[in-house]
Amino acid sequence: MIHYESRLEYFAFETSARKILLTLKYRSDKKFLYYFSPEAPVIMNKLSQKLEVTANVLIIVVALVLGVALIKRFFIDPTAVNAPERKAPAVGQKVADTGIDLAASPKNVLLVLQKGCKYCTESAAFYKNLIEQTKDKNVKVIAVLPQSKDEAEQYVKDLGISGIEIRQSQLDSLNVGGTPTIIVTDNQGVISDTWIGKLTPDKESEVIKKLTM
Repeated sequence: MIHYESRLEYFAFETSARKILLTLKYRSDKKFLYYFSPEAPVIMNKLSQKLEVTANVLIIVVALVLGVALIKRFFIDPTAVNAPERKAPAVGQKVADTGIDLAASPKNVLLVLQKGCKYCTESAAFYKNLIEQTKDKNVKVIAVLPQSKDEAEQYVKDLGISGIEIRQSQLDSLNVGGTPTIIVTDNQGVISDTWIGKLTPDKESEVIKKLTM
């Protein structure tokens, strides 16, 4: 509500917001005069307390979010996800007979995946790069999944992977505890290397280097 005084040397502006009355008077000497109602200090004090509580809650929420992020980053091994037992066939042993012809290639790479595996999907770009890098190195890449052949083929296609053999086998029969798992064998089926889980960029480079050397 605006009140205009009959005299021209100043006017008064009054407003009410949350019961805080503020009067501004503009005088002929170009100075503002401020007048607060008696309720203003009490209301301002309550408002300040509410703002302080809100700020504290926000600080706690941010601290919790950062804490969870740090725990995931530094204390949870990303390669262990989906492979709680970290079980894999031992190097030097023969891979289980899955009907795959391993004799035709001096190096065979079994990509043990499964539909619905988040880290398999997130590793798709690496698998495509691996296939591209090894295609002229006499390396045979086989995707092995526990799903039916049709489901397995569709999942691999959805990953954007093509040009490789796809086989169906249960994880236990391969002595694999989780996916994704990479198994490398020679032409006799003897295991030379294994990698478990979603790999870091350094580990991805290590895999490709070993397969192309």
